Amino acid sequence: AATAFEADKDKIKAAGELVAQLQKGPTREKVAAVCTLIDLYVSMAGHPVDRKIVVTHLGKSWTTCERAIRTGHVPVLTSRFEKDQPVRFVKRFEHNIDIAESGLSRPKIVVCYDTTGVAHKQVVKGKDDLRQDAIMQQLFKLVNQVLRAAPSTR
Repeated sequence: AATAFEADKDKIKAAGELVAQLQKGPTREKVAAVCTLIDLYVSMAGHPVDRKIVVTHLGKSWTTCERAIRTGHVPVLTSRFEKDQPVRFVKRFEHNIDIAESGLSRPKIVVCYDTTGVAHKQVVKGKDDLRQDAIMQQLFKLVNQVLRAAPSTR
């Protein structure tokens, strides 16, 4: 039988120490906002998939994130960060969170809107080894590069 993914405890400890250091410096408000958003995603990931999810039903993690969003320091984590371009910040979330019909963990699909009104669809997964997803993303990127380079595929 397959075993559930467990994160490397040394990496978790090192990441925690890094976050603790960043929370002491001039970036503390921004780091706290990102941590609040991550807590919300963890709450979403662990939410049961047997019924429709509404963001306001996520309890304290939602109300804390909602306060952080009002500060204007919560970045859209799935937007591209480009040199000389402003960072996109979360303005609001869709009220309802969809649940994928397929997938081992039935990922949640959430949409947030940035301050310019652009929608950002995000997939939140629980109890999965996300390294597999990262490898697939790299493969898709490589295939896209190959297809763009071949004139016959345009």
